[in-house]
Amino acid sequence: MNILTYSPSKSSSAIAIVVLDIIGHPRAMREVDGKKIYDLMAPALKEGKKVILDFRGLGKLTWSFITKSIGQLYQEGFSDEEIDAQLSLTNIEADQVEFIQEVVETKKAYLKDPEQFKKPLSDEKLAELRRKNPGNFWFELAGKYADDPLFDDMLAYIEEYRREQDAEMEE
Repeated sequence: MNILTYSPSKSSSAIAIVVLDIIGHPRAMREVDGKKIYDLMAPALKEGKKVILDFRGLGKLTWSFITKSIGQLYQEGFSDEEIDAQLSLTNIEADQVEFIQEVVETKKAYLKDPEQFKKPLSDEKLAELRRKNPGNFWFELAGKYADDPLFDDMLAYIEEYRREQDAEMEE
């Protein structure tokens, strides 16, 4: 495998992964791209190697990408201590580091208590998320139909349509 400074050799005590070179484009947005990074990091970390994750040339980072790359480390049993000692981020903006920390903290909270994430957001939490993420389509849409008298009818229609589609697929 020829990925710039990535070296699977057991003799090397550190590897550098240039994210842009692995995913091939400057927006680290897709879960599948995060998995590519995870698949390079995890074996190296298991071997006790240090991993330098280079964000040079990247623009946008998304929740999906960070959850699947770095967040997945926590799900697979790596401890805070191991990750702190072995993983370094370089060529990254301060706001991106802050974003990664938020994603990781949320992932860790989910792993401790997945049920808490099934509860509806409070109005205060939704307002905070909207403030932190101005212009985010999903946060603007959240709660939009809460008081719409036709919303339950629409959900029933969607459920009926899905059942029809499932029945057609079975035939």
